[in-house]
Amino acid sequence: MHPPAADVNALLALYNTRRYAEAESRSRALLGQYPDAGLLWKLLSISLHMQGKDPLLALQKAARLLPGDAGVHNNLGNVLHDLGQHESALAAFDKLLALAPDAVQAHYYRGVVLRDMGRLDE
Repeated sequence: MHPPAADVNALLALYNTRRYAEAESRSRALLGQYPDAGLLWKLLSISLHMQGKDPLLALQKAARLLPGDAGVHNNLGNVLHDLGQHESALAAFDKLLALAPDAVQAHYYRGVVLRDMGRLDE
C-alpha cells in the first residue's frame, strides 16, 4: 500500500525547502502507516543524511523495497564505502551498474572501492 500523493508531495516540499528534520519526522510518521513504501524509506534516508545522521538502515530498507532504483543503490554504495564496508559497497555499485550500465559516477565509485580494497587490477 502506498501513501496518498498529497502526503508524498508535502514530504517532498519539506525536503525541497531543506527542512530535513521535519522531513525526517514526517517520513517516520508516514512509515508507521505505510511500512513497505520504498519511497518513504528513500526520503527518510536522504533526510537523515542531510542532517549528518546515519542513513544506512533506511537505505538498506529502501534498496530491498526499490530494487530497481539506481539512486538508492548509488547512495547505499557511498554510505557503505564511507563506513569501510567495501564488499557491501561493491555489491551496491554492481547492482547500480546492472540497472544503469552507463552510469559514469557508478564506475568511478566502484573503482574507488576496488582501489581501497587493494584490488587495483580490477
